[in-house]
Amino acid sequence: MRALLFLLIKLALLVAGFVWLANHPGTVRIAWEGWQIDTTPALLIGGSFVLALIFYGLIWGFTALRAGPRAWARARRWKQREAGVTALTQGLLALSAGDAPAAKAAIKTVYQGLGDRPVALLLTAQAAMLTQDWPTARQAFTDLSQQPEGAFLGYRGLLSIERATGNEAAALEAARAAQALKPTAPAVLQARLDLAARAGDWADYRQALSLGGETLPADERRHRQAVAALADAKRYEAEGNPAAALVAVDDALASDKAFLPALLAKPRLLTAEGRAEEAQRFAEKHWGKHPHPGFLPYLLTAGDAMGRYRQAEKLLRAAHRHPEAELALGQAALLGRLWGEARRHLDAARAAPLTERRALIALAEVADAEHQNHAQAAQLRADAQSAPLDPRWRCGACGTAAPEWEPVCSTCGTVGASQWSQPGDPAILPTPVPATAPALLP
Repeated sequence: MRALLFLLIKLALLVAGFVWLANHPGTVRIAWEGWQIDTTPALLIGGSFVLALIFYGLIWGFTALRAGPRAWARARRWKQREAGVTALTQGLLALSAGDAPAAKAAIKTVYQGLGDRPVALLLTAQAAMLTQDWPTARQAFTDLSQQPEGAFLGYRGLLSIERATGNEAAALEAARAAQALKPTAPAVLQARLDLAARAGDWADYRQALSLGGETLPADERRHRQAVAALADAKRYEAEGNPAAALVAVDDALASDKAFLPALLAKPRLLTAEGRAEEAQRFAEKHWGKHPHPGFLPYLLTAGDAMGRYRQAEKLLRAAHRHPEAELALGQAALLGRLWGEARRHLDAARAAPLTERRALIALAEVADAEHQNHAQAAQLRADAQSAPLDPRWRCGACGTAAPEWEPVCSTCGTVGASQWSQPGDPAILPTPVPATAPALLP
């Protein structure tokens, strides 16, 4: 409204000026090099105005001719960009619906409109992954990893591809590169930990924890640190280096003081180092809270049956009548031919699913040895066959049993899930790492 008012004022002033000149005629003479022009002021001003308009029109036309191709190119590029954005939206929707042909159909338009940008490369890679076209997907993610704004997605995509194709060494390299860019990204951290553990590269496992471990719950982080240290201890022990293994076990216990596999390993390593008394003291210290049969070789050390029976009595008190302690005392009484005591403690152990099977087998031995009651012994052994299975080291993820603790399950590859349990026991462990990295897009 204000602009229109100003325009009207200007036109009114212009008209007023021409009216004034028309009412005050005069003569204007221009003489130059023998030429002379006589005219009126109104005509001179009007002619000058017309000439200015013609000159302005020529300049505008020349400028338009020069800028025209560039303007046309800009308009064309803008149109292509709009088409590229529309095609990208359609491609992403197709990916979400799992429609690989529709996603691939949009790719050409996306490249024409947006060029070799991260979003175009990502669309290409994801569409290829839907059809398991691994070479195309791998190349697209490799190109994406070379672009600063898309490097993380590129390495994460390579991680997914290499895991899907079973190339875990290349997957670990991609995980390292991705975590270097985003140390605390949860999926990448979990994948790197899983891959490093499977490869037995516990130094790399610890490095991954040091970079992103603060994002994990404190208990899980300590558990993982203990697993890595105890894995080193197993390797040192297998190499015949109990001293280095003992240091690694201490590191594991420093991370998780209640880590049962490390508690059981320490007296074994102390004994290997010729420190049997220290091994016995360590086992005695931890038996009360962790009454595990693995401690018994270092606790029942007396040279005669009665001596071991008296030691087992102390263990029962220390473990507050835990079924494992009842079983140990019953077995010691059996060896000492104390039949009544053996039956009493073995019956107590029989009442607990944890020790029922072993107690029934020991009671069968009592029946055989005390009264040669072979029929009763046979019945007890038959009952033992239907009793709950004995606890063993089992994977908390898949339930596979192993003769000893393992840092990585040989069946499902879950890290740090081995625990002393019976079949069907709930696993109280960190959430297992998924076998493959999550998809980058829905």
